[in-house]
Amino acid sequence: MATVNFTGSQRKRAAVDTITVASFANGETFITTVGVKVHTYTAATAVDTSAAVLTANLLIALNALDDAEFTELTFAAGATST
Repeated sequence: MATVNFTGSQRKRAAVDTITVASFANGETFITTVGVKVHTYTAATAVDTSAAVLTANLLIALNALDDAEFTELTFAAGATST
């Protein structure tokens, strides 16, 4: 009879979550949760003049976080189409 041994050699797979920012209102809150850690970004129309600018500012804020749960992740903008 053969013996089955677990080697644990499965390659890591990236999990991808996608959000789409099409429109927003002043003061609208975007919440990102990883594990039990929560980061909140509040849109301000004086700074976030369009959905593209808001997306860029949100990515800057997320990539600047120094909590271990967030630093393990990559936040990036995907391709856009019209």
